[in-house]
Amino acid sequence: MTFTYAEVGATRTLPLPAGYSHLRHRARIGHGPQVFAAAVDAVLSWRMHRASGARVEAAGPAAPGTRATVSLGVGRLRFSAPCEVVWAEEGD
Repeated sequence: MTFTYAEVGATRTLPLPAGYSHLRHRARIGHGPQVFAAAVDAVLSWRMHRASGARVEAAGPAAPGTRATVSLGVGRLRFSAPCEVVWAEEGD
């Protein structure tokens, strides 16, 4: 699998690259180190993705180099996309 775009990893810094539709969403899920640790675990273990209804087939936790196939939909209407984690950050 090779990347189909030149800006690999560009989401790590601002500004975001032009020519794409960018989506940002924030939601307060609580506060404190225990809530933060649980959120980090949910993202890195793909649990957050699965809770949204996505099917995730991954070789391991979300870490640089991990490859996954993420799919949404049902039956013949299922759309699948190959993905590779290019960066991950656990800090706040």
